[in-house]
Amino acid sequence: MLSFRCKSKTEDEFRVIKVDPIRRTVICDCNGFDGTICSHIDATLLAGERFMVPEADHTTADRASKLVAGSIVVPNDWRGAWRKNNVWRGLSVPRGPRQTVDMTEEFGDDYYSRPKVCFTGTGPRARRQLLEEARLAGWQAVDDFQSGIKVLVAEDPTKNSNKLKKARQFAVPILSYEEWDTLHVDGSFA
Repeated sequence: MLSFRCKSKTEDEFRVIKVDPIRRTVICDCNGFDGTICSHIDATLLAGERFMVPEADHTTADRASKLVAGSIVVPNDWRGAWRKNNVWRGLSVPRGPRQTVDMTEEFGDDYYSRPKVCFTGTGPRARRQLLEEARLAGWQAVDDFQSGIKVLVAEDPTKNSNKLKKARQFAVPILSYEEWDTLHVDGSFA
C-alpha cells in the first residue's frame, strides 16, 4: 500500500491518500465526494499537482499517479471546484490587507477634497514623480481609475487601455502629457 500526504484545503492539516497497487484503488481519509473522489485525489493523482503535497512525499505521489493512471473513474456530477483555489495550488500568494496612507499629513487637510487626476501610459517622468508633482500642485493624484476623477492624463489619448475606456465611458476629459504640463488645478492652462 502506498500512502502520501496532501494539505487540506480548509484546515492547517494533512489528508492521507492511500493507493492499493494491486487493485489500483484509491482512498482519501477525507472520504471525499461519494467516497470515490475528492479534491485531494483529483489534484494530486489525476492532475499531477504537487504544491499541496509535502516535498518528502513527492516521489510516492508520483509513483501512485503512475500506478492508477486510467483507473480512476470520475463521476459525471463531479465539479472539481479545487481548480479555482489558486492559493492551495500554489499559484498565488494571499495579499495582506491593503495599507492606506493618510495623505493629509504630507499634503494638507484639504487633500481628499481636491480634484482628482489619474495617469496612464509612459509619461515624460517616472509615475511616482508625476504623482508627487500633481499633489504638490494641488491635485489629489491617484494611480487607479476611480470615481470622482476630473482628468485622465495619457501617453496616447487615442489608445484603448482600460483607464482610457473608463474615462470615455464616464465623460472624463483626457489630456496628453504635454497638455498636462500646462494645466492648472483650477482648470486653466498656462
